[in-house]
Parts: sequence; structure tokens; C-alpha cells
Amino acid sequence: MSLKDARKNRWYIDDLAKPIHNRRISQITAAELLRLLKPIEKRSRRETAKKLCAAISAIFRLAMVTMRAPADPSAALKDVLLPPKVTGRAAITDEKEFGELLRRLVDYSESPVIPAAMKFQVLACSRPGEVRVLPT
Repeated sequence: MSLKDARKNRWYIDDLAKPIHNRRISQITAAELLRLLKPIEKRSRRETAKKLCAAISAIFRLAMVTMRAPADPSAALKDVLLPPKVTGRAAITDEKEFGELLRRLVDYSESPVIPAAMKFQVLACSRPGEVRVLPT
């Protein structure tokens, strides 16, 4: 787990799960977790609710193996929370369209940097945010 992931999990537990901080872990119920997660989900934060549930589940799994909790009540919430909204990304999936893009890159004359960056992105399979072209 990266430092960034650890900080994010800490935020989930310290801030979002604050209402259950003073409860004994063995007494926390699935209904109590649902009351914690549903308001987050209703604020269009479905991904956050799922990740908070996953962080809580990891804590319960540790509590179970260390004999501090008899079960993981978050497991009962598996199909209760709404799935995160998925937004598709623009992509060229047709070989002919991809070939046309590569041909246009060869003919692009505005700036040599943009075609080079796009070719690099194709060859390195990098994400757009990993290849930044700054204005010249």
C-alpha cells in the first residue's frame, strides 16, 4: 500500500467513520454501518461509500483474526450499496480509425511536440495525464 493510499484510508476512517469511533468493534452492526454509508452515497459519492466500506471491512477482518470481533458486518452490505457511476473514456477501437490518426500525426505541422507526445503515449501505453504537453 502506498503512502497516498494509507493517507486516504486514514481519512476514510478518521473523518467519515467518526460516528462509530467510540463503539466497541464487536458491537458494531451492519445496520449501523448502513446508516453511516447511505448518506455518503446519497450525496453522489458512491465510490467514496464503497471505499469506506472496504476500509471498514479490512479493519473487521483484522479484528476477526485477532479475536476482537466475531464477524465482519460490512460483508452483509456487499450488494446493498449502489455501484459507482462509470463514465466511459473516449477511445479508438477500430484499426482503420487508429491508422488514420497515426497518418494525421505525421502530417501535423503546428508543433512537433504534440505528435511526438501522442506517439510516445501510444508506444508507452501511458495515460494522458502522464504525458503533459506544456504550451510553448
